[in-house]
Amino acid sequence: AHTAGATAIKLFPIASVGGVAYLEALRAPLPHLAFIPTGGITIETAVDYLKAGALAVALSNALFPRDLVRHQAWEAIEGRIHGLVTCLANWER
Repeated sequence: AHTAGATAIKLFPIASVGGVAYLEALRAPLPHLAFIPTGGITIETAVDYLKAGALAVALSNALFPRDLVRHQAWEAIEGRIHGLVTCLANWER
């Protein structure tokens, strides 16, 4: 992806291939590459990926679980989003 001109590389499914440890293992020999992990990242672990050097993280099921979307539980979804924003706001870079 990098040699083809990509400015960032999506790592999916990150949780299934080792999570934060896998990202750290990739970044050690490839610190010049930007990675965006996705797939299994939770509200609680998002900051861990950023601390490990991720350019960004992508969350879907953690923020928008199918049952909450199906039942249009927008306040519960909003609470999840607020929880992520709080975790990110409290992160000391």
